[in-house]
Amino acid sequence: MPDFVGPPAPPSATAPAGAPTVAPRELVRASILHGYDISRPIAGTSHVSDTDLGIRLTPVDYLGLSYNATVNLERSAIRGQTVGLFLREPWWTAPTLVRNYQTATTVGVSYRVVESSANRDVNVTGPEKALLSTAGLQEVDGSVYLRLGNYVGFTFLSRYDLLTTPQAGGKSLGPHFLERDYALRLISRCNCWLLEAGVQDKTNPDERLFRVQFTLVGLGSFGRPPFRGNYVGFAPLADIGFRRPSAGGGGLY
Repeated sequence: MPDFVGPPAPPSATAPAGAPTVAPRELVRASILHGYDISRPIAGTSHVSDTDLGIRLTPVDYLGLSYNATVNLERSAIRGQTVGLFLREPWWTAPTLVRNYQTATTVGVSYRVVESSANRDVNVTGPEKALLSTAGLQEVDGSVYLRLGNYVGFTFLSRYDLLTTPQAGGKSLGPHFLERDYALRLISRCNCWLLEAGVQDKTNPDERLFRVQFTLVGLGSFGRPPFRGNYVGFAPLADIGFRRPSAGGGGLY
């Protein structure tokens, strides 16, 4: 589950005795992404793509904020926006700096909105054109990791759609959960094995998945991890910096 900054670095072997040791930490990250295709138009008659803007602030090691937007400069229009907030338990520290698989209690939430048919300027014809006619997106993604001591953790992830979705037969479905995920992590006292079990409850398609993974640290794992490798599809949460505690595979959820 999330480990935004992690424990402090161990003291340097060459540091003077009594000298304070402070691990480096990122305070601000900003990005501007833009594309140009000389071979073909990619937005209407323009060879220039929309511009992606992003900024992430971490003023303290237990708080993070992010903002991302896709802007069409030619029309001065914002195609989509995402705002995220991350807060973790500031007083908890890892019991050990080596092979630690637990993390602080953490809460994260993000809101993202995409205008309807955001890619309508893409110059395509045929069946592909129908795929670009969308109703837009207004979605809230949330995550909670509850630390239960040093050896147990519980995760809850959710995606909530704020729009009304048309259904067959002229019916409509109001705001609803797109996905809810639950996971339990058990850590051995020797930090030599982990057991993770989780349930995914999805709306589209309507299905429920149960997965279990048992990891022997340094040897391998058996089964499948409770969540997919792309953090359950919650890109905004991943942008804030969510990471799972180091395990057999590590990396982002």
